[in-house]
Amino acid sequence: MRRYNSLILKGLAGLFWLLEAGCAPGFGSGVPSAAPEPELIGACSPLPCIRASIGAVPELPSDLSPALRELVERDVQAALYAPINSEDAQSTKDVLMAELQVRYDEGTQPGMSDTLGDWEITRSATLLFQNADVLSLDIHSEGFLGGAHGFSERRLMTFDVKSGKRLTIADLISPNSRAIFERLVETEFRRAREVPAKESLSQAGFFVKPGEPIAVPDNFGITPGGLVIHYNPYEIAPYVFGATEIVVPMEAFRGVLSDDLKSIVASLGATAPKAL
Repeated sequence: MRRYNSLILKGLAGLFWLLEAGCAPGFGSGVPSAAPEPELIGACSPLPCIRASIGAVPELPSDLSPALRELVERDVQAALYAPINSEDAQSTKDVLMAELQVRYDEGTQPGMSDTLGDWEITRSATLLFQNADVLSLDIHSEGFLGGAHGFSERRLMTFDVKSGKRLTIADLISPNSRAIFERLVETEFRRAREVPAKESLSQAGFFVKPGEPIAVPDNFGITPGGLVIHYNPYEIAPYVFGATEIVVPMEAFRGVLSDDLKSIVASLGATAPKAL
């Protein structure tokens, strides 16, 4: 019973996160792209309908190289217009709206009218942080399109301004320091989720096999405070746990960087986020 109650408490903490998304460290330092008027599928007055509000690429620094600007715009637009169910479909507005139209048509079939009410999907893109070396963005998607519950997801993207490359964890971390980095991530994960050292993450309900290192997604942003890593619902725990966000402090992060990228964070400690 004690173990069951512990899992319930962790689940409630996750639900509070879903209500307070955007207030955690690393988020909110940038300005999201202006939300357009939602496009409507169905009358909406009266219901049913689907409201789709898809933002645009935020204003980017004027001194970005043309090649990097094209890459950032391509990747952000792909995330904003990503299909809901199919990973094989193209990420375009027409494909996304066609998918929503199919859902609407299916939900308004005879005998299905109770499944479709006031559905919505909202996506936005925010410039989290920028300096002469690095650019981090946050793409946020939320809404309700039927089923047992709504959804809320964040995808972080980080680019090396000088090389024009979108960075991965493998790019950031020296191969010789990978094990140290994974321990740093687990320490901050346990801190964020209040899991004591004597309890395994698996026992606490997370998707981490005993004896194996914690998975580290390429869902990260670089800020003056450190490396922000975001786990969306289902990625490392059941949906009821909500999302988990951690920050690996900059001083610890510096020590595990690959030699090629140490210059990226050399001045971050004295650099404030730039809000556009």
